[in-house]
Amino acid sequence: MAKISPMSYTERKSVLHVLAYILQMDGNTKKYACPSQEKIRELLKKFYGVDRCIRTINYWLRSLDDESFMHRIVRHTRGPEGQMVFKTTAYYLLPKAYKLLGIISSAVSWIDKKAQKVARKVTEKIFREKTPEISEEQKAKNREGIKKLLETFA
Repeated sequence: MAKISPMSYTERKSVLHVLAYILQMDGNTKKYACPSQEKIRELLKKFYGVDRCIRTINYWLRSLDDESFMHRIVRHTRGPEGQMVFKTTAYYLLPKAYKLLGIISSAVSWIDKKAQKVARKVTEKIFREKTPEISEEQKAKNREGIKKLLETFA
């Protein structure tokens, strides 16, 4: 077996956080997830600013598997004519991974908070662009309407 370059603690934790996030997203009730390599890469870049090539991410995943943080099941099969049919790998997080992450919900909630913050900024930007400015004339009409309303209750 080839020796794999060691991962830093931060890299190990960030990959496990992303896998834990994938396990929890979209109401996944299974104990495994089958994200593509590109999806893992995309989420690492989005949440941690880690932009590595697919080969490096595969080395990291292999290292996590060898260290018993997770278990991978390669799901390639043979097609009807004997050709290889490639499917995404299934990832199971093991208790050692959950121990490293601490409480899984806190890890997922941290990512969710970050995603919510990004969504809020985008929504605010869209709202600002689509909301027309209220003219001074309209503001004066609104004030007069409020005064009349208050007078009826007085």
